[in-house]
Amino acid sequence: MFYFAPYLKLILYLIIVSVFKREGDRINENEIKIIKQILDEGITHYKNIEHNIGMSRKTINKYLNEIASEVKAYQIKLVRKPSVGIYFSGDTTHIRLSLQNGELIANRQSPQEIKLAILSFLLTSKEHITIQNLSDKYYVSRTTIESYLKQLKDWLKKKGAKLVSDEKGICLDASENVRRRLMTILLDFYWGNNLEIKNNADLKLAVNIPKELKSIFNPEIFYKVIRTLNQFQKNNSIRLNDYQFQSLAVHLVIAIQRIKNKEIIIANEELTNHPLSPKTAILSKLLEKNLELTIPVEEQAYINIHILAAESNSGVHLSLKNDKKLFRKSELVQFLKVNLTNYDKALISNLTLHLVPALHRLSLGLSIKNPYKNSIKGNFPYAYNQAVDLSIEIGKHFLVNVNDDEIAYIALHIESFLERREEKKIKTVIVCSTGLGTARLLEQRIKKYFADEIEINRVVSVSELMSAPITEDLIISTVDIDLQNKNVVVVPPFLDYQSKGRLQAVINKFKQFQENSGEFMKLVEPDLIIVDNKRTTRNQAIRTVCELLCSKQYALSGIADAAIKREKMASTEMDFVAIPHAPIQYVKKARIALYINSEGVDWDKGRVNLVFFMAMNESVKTSIDQIYNYFNTILEDKKLLKTLCRLTSKTEIIKLLGSEEFE
Repeated sequence: MFYFAPYLKLILYLIIVSVFKREGDRINENEIKIIKQILDEGITHYKNIEHNIGMSRKTINKYLNEIASEVKAYQIKLVRKPSVGIYFSGDTTHIRLSLQNGELIANRQSPQEIKLAILSFLLTSKEHITIQNLSDKYYVSRTTIESYLKQLKDWLKKKGAKLVSDEKGICLDASENVRRRLMTILLDFYWGNNLEIKNNADLKLAVNIPKELKSIFNPEIFYKVIRTLNQFQKNNSIRLNDYQFQSLAVHLVIAIQRIKNKEIIIANEELTNHPLSPKTAILSKLLEKNLELTIPVEEQAYINIHILAAESNSGVHLSLKNDKKLFRKSELVQFLKVNLTNYDKALISNLTLHLVPALHRLSLGLSIKNPYKNSIKGNFPYAYNQAVDLSIEIGKHFLVNVNDDEIAYIALHIESFLERREEKKIKTVIVCSTGLGTARLLEQRIKKYFADEIEINRVVSVSELMSAPITEDLIISTVDIDLQNKNVVVVPPFLDYQSKGRLQAVINKFKQFQENSGEFMKLVEPDLIIVDNKRTTRNQAIRTVCELLCSKQYALSGIADAAIKREKMASTEMDFVAIPHAPIQYVKKARIALYINSEGVDWDKGRVNLVFFMAMNESVKTSIDQIYNYFNTILEDKKLLKTLCRLTSKTEIIKLLGSEEFE
């Protein structure tokens, strides 16, 4: 099974982040403010709106475009007349009431919801639909619908489907296999975390299907699939963990709905020729009985993949025809020790527990969706980078394809290790010349009052201190000694109230210093900042940065191709920021380059404005934690990131990022 205990805290944190993020994305408070301002003033102007919400005219125009679409539902029109102003034309009574009752926000559909609704229609309908029909249906402009369709078209192309348009309108061209994959994405989005434990045994689903999906999925099928899976687990020696349960349930809901519609999937010969697990046959019979249908052999072959993966988690050996390599723990342990730069016993153990069943799943071509993938990328970029490097080696050694969902799970294990070894306590040496007994008394008192902040490495005399290098961060001494570039606190052996206060002040100052941007900003140079205002692509942006690194003798030829290849395997895009990494062998001198593009860089799933290119090597090994700790604070500060997007002065950019050089 997946071994979640080591990073349960991280999982809970990501759940909270993802919930609030979804809620925040749904409501645009600035648009509501502008609507209220127009209603209150009757006629307003750009300067008034700029003063009210503190945004640029370009941004305000975007808000006004959205508002113009939103207010169509109230039979009013947004008018923007030069020399006159901005106002609503028509009866504004209904929109005023909606604002007072909060209905304007509640009824509004986000761009994401509209795109999903359009996709839902395209997946199930064989009819064409026009842009005007969609515009009228969702109360947004034709231009907005065209923009959504362009995004859908690009996304569908990556998934193996085509958005086709002709004189009749728009329709979807996709095979049955591809349609099912797209339906899985829809279910994952809407279903999400609705699985809950009941009576510590059964998993039940709180079925709440939105109207957009009711044309695809019959709610009764949901209930019957869940009931059948629980019955199957009870009567057979197999236990599905939460992710396996949801993955199989989603597959079955889609498969059964499509079978009922006489849309049968075509399985490849290797799958259909492979013997079914006895448990697959049992589950298929149970489904046929409970849902009153016949499950074709092709469909059973795909159910078999899920069952085999679950059995591998229970220690059952898979004897696939193409299973040329057994994923033994001993081999995996040795592999991890060779390919991990830093590790402890817990990391090796936890990764082994995770990877043994994961490798079996991947050898079957089955990957479990990771609902926290994007949050993991955003919150733990260093751990994710390490996981990408490890996954590349896993793919080569075990002949499997490790996708970014699986990489994100590996990253959680690595992040757990990093947090375990993080130097949260201050390494300290106690110096005492009045005898061992006095020294031990001071040691015990420091442990009593500062156990969570100080780690005592050793207790020595003054002569012992001077006879060897001092590696500790802090010296606590009963003797008044002065050591250059060392933090020394002089205290009495019994550690009175005043000395405790002095020691606490030094600890606080030390922590503040640790949180400084020092190690991060050593890698950022004004000459490695590129400010651009021309729309470009991911590959071109990476090549531009890499050419600069090579010209300054910081990197070797080939770094761009290697970074692009790595980015294709596991995208580092998150919101409007991307963090591509250079493979270590191409880096001559560790540096962080920054590419800023106000118009945007077309990345994998959207557009980014900031590209932090991380060119790291062994020279920063000892300070890597400090570098990424500070980098995390930058990535978490959305206001800072948005300000960066608008800056053009390299001096201001460096100052904003935290350098004291320009203070």
